[in-house]
Amino acid sequence: MKDILTMIGKRQARIGYKFRFIGASEKCRNCKKSIRKVCLNTLEKNHVYEIVKVRKKTHHCKVHADGVVVVKVRAVPIKVAIKSKLAHEGSTIKYKPIKCNQWSCPLYNLCLPIELRDSSKNKYRIMKVIERKKSLCKKNLDLTIVEIEKS
Repeated sequence: MKDILTMIGKRQARIGYKFRFIGASEKCRNCKKSIRKVCLNTLEKNHVYEIVKVRKKTHHCKVHADGVVVVKVRAVPIKVAIKSKLAHEGSTIKYKPIKCNQWSCPLYNLCLPIELRDSSKNKYRIMKVIERKKSLCKKNLDLTIVEIEKS
């Protein structure tokens, strides 16, 4: 996984802190272009990131009262349920969400993770096979939980 430079509120800026990027605030529109470029243009909406390094200098921000600092982050691998026949560690797959309307199923959010709802054209590398979950699927599909990252 590659490191990404971005900015985060000074209060959240600590190594190991994880956050989900949900997009820009309306207040970000009027921010200096050079700051906005680092702060917002490097992250993918709905993805989770973990801070791996924190810089010291604080920058003014209209959203964060205490300002923001530059941090290095890494995308957290995405947990997803896929068909078991595709679940091979190290392989690359084109992600296809499992069509399901069983909202009460314990696997629903793994079959349709928020991080991947708009990225069915991307290829992902299977980083880790976690476990097979056929017995939990309400549609009785043979599914395996894996961790993936964009390849």
